[in-house]
Amino acid sequence: MSTEAKFSIIKDDVKSEINDILNKQLKDKTYIQSESKKYCKEIVEEVLKRLSEKFKGMKFFTHVTIVQKGDGGLHFGSSCCWNPETDGSAIVKFENDYFYVFVGIYGLSE
Repeated sequence: MSTEAKFSIIKDDVKSEINDILNKQLKDKTYIQSESKKYCKEIVEEVLKRLSEKFKGMKFFTHVTIVQKGDGGLHFGSSCCWNPETDGSAIVKFENDYFYVFVGIYGLSE
């Protein structure tokens, strides 16, 4: 197996790509509940498109959570059964004055 198909090798680059997407798409946005679904869809589509083009030999699964800032709490978890030698995951957090965004990415070797 080539090193290009190991998530641990590309993890920092994956997180950097996701941060770039979040900053470009959300930096000037405010929290509008009716727009959150659209934001999630656009982020997921761009993350999958960009990562699939840049990191050949990997399959990606992603999810996005947007939470308005306030007094509420948020807890989430995830788990997956995979090959620990080649596969992996990461969480990227984005924050502005109005909301938090969490992007979970799972990379699996093809």
